[in-house]
Amino acid sequence: TSTAPSSSTVDATALSTGETEVTNSESGINTLHRAAMHGSLDTLKMLIEDNIVDGTSTMPNLNSALHISSQRGMLHIVNYLISHPSLTLDVNAQNEFGLSPLHFACIGGYSDVASALLSKDASPSLSTASQATPLHLAAGAGSHEICEMLTGSSLGIDLWAEDCDGEGAVEYVNYWMTVQR
Repeated sequence: TSTAPSSSTVDATALSTGETEVTNSESGINTLHRAAMHGSLDTLKMLIEDNIVDGTSTMPNLNSALHISSQRGMLHIVNYLISHPSLTLDVNAQNEFGLSPLHFACIGGYSDVASALLSKDASPSLSTASQATPLHLAAGAGSHEICEMLTGSSLGIDLWAEDCDGEGAVEYVNYWMTVQR
């Protein structure tokens, strides 16, 4: 019996034969998304700088490489994507659930990623489909550092914004503290 080649083998073969965008038709994930998932900056750079894939492409759920790298706390990928001069990435782009890269950074407690995104004008008051703000998500994840970043500056966020259940970030903090005990 033969085994299917790994995705990296498929990608390398396809790229060497000149295919422009290798996408798994079932998942909609292309080589750029896989490079972001695995934190492979060299591959990501090659794909974007050689115009092999569209650096702004999204998966069917509307996650981009910036969403993926923010969700995984990969600051080196985030910094590359948000500072690349030829990419016109929207740091406030939302996926099908209304999650932006900043939301993902807050959920994961990745303060360095959150800071990088905020420096590129990521909106600290953008709400998800369930009306949760980055502050709700950072508080819910127990990320004191991100909470301080969001509340201790002049970002102009509504500290009393409620999610779809009528809960503010304070309730998220109370829940998190209860769970930690």
